[in-house]
Amino acid sequence: MKYQNPTEIESSYIENDLGRTLYDLVLKHEPKKVVEFGILYGYSTVAMAMALDEVGAGHIYANDLFEDYSFKHGTIEEVQNNIDRYELTKYVTLGKKNFDEWLKQPEDFDLLHFDVSNKG
Repeated sequence: MKYQNPTEIESSYIENDLGRTLYDLVLKHEPKKVVEFGILYGYSTVAMAMALDEVGAGHIYANDLFEDYSFKHGTIEEVQNNIDRYELTKYVTLGKKNFDEWLKQPEDFDLLHFDVSNKG
């Protein structure tokens, strides 16, 4: 799938079209396994999955806290709907996972996209 800026998916990444940056990065490096933390409504996930679709290989394991996060968050259903809208479901597995817990037993990956709230 050629890149389409998914502007209907709310994200601070839209203003500077960071989806295009992520898409280009995935096209260049062709990662087999992408691990992502902090997906909000799935903008970055969709952008990277578009590139995987163009390459024809790879998978994204996209993680968030969803409703367990007390600030702005998407639901797993909202994110899945955004992924489905672009027919990219076969490239994405959504998970409810805390990054701090993941660090205790990190998995191998080819590309990590990390965009979570922090305390500075």
